[in-house]
Amino acid sequence: LFLPPRTMAPDATAADALERDLKLIPVPLFFLPAPAGLYYCKVRLSVDGQESSTLPALIDLGSPLSIVNPAAVQSAGLADGDPRLQLTDQVISGAAMPGQPYNPIRVSETRVAVKVGGMAGKGVVNMGEHRVSVADLPGFATFGIGGGPAMVIGLDVLAESGGRMGLAVSHNTLWLRPPGPK
Repeated sequence: LFLPPRTMAPDATAADALERDLKLIPVPLFFLPAPAGLYYCKVRLSVDGQESSTLPALIDLGSPLSIVNPAAVQSAGLADGDPRLQLTDQVISGAAMPGQPYNPIRVSETRVAVKVGGMAGKGVVNMGEHRVSVADLPGFATFGIGGGPAMVIGLDVLAESGGRMGLAVSHNTLWLRPPGPK
């Protein structure tokens, strides 16, 4: 379910159906004004039981993978050189902002548990453990979230919602379902 802003908005009955019939949990969304113009939710990451501070996670329905910045994994207890943080041969391409030179960004990977939501009186959705990329994307700073821990939450995490999710930017809400047994 995707409802564009200022068009079809779910009424209380539709929102209730998402929660009651589909067992989806509402998560508040927040808007980053220009230059970003993007929506984010708040998440907490944990590595081996050590939980991070709350951090913004940009919602990217076009990204097959989730990316966290180094400050995010440090917030969850991973320091530079930690063996759980594995440097890869991968680089992120296209990681330049308009008018800036292209600089490939080397990627590390680690496993983190992702909890989405839990703010503004709404539920926490435990999305399970995922292998995420770790890179300091220029976009984090450009969008005003680069000064601390930050994440881009992609389809690898969002798809764990059992193939069902709801998004209503007109109501600043994302609905997710916790992953079921594999």
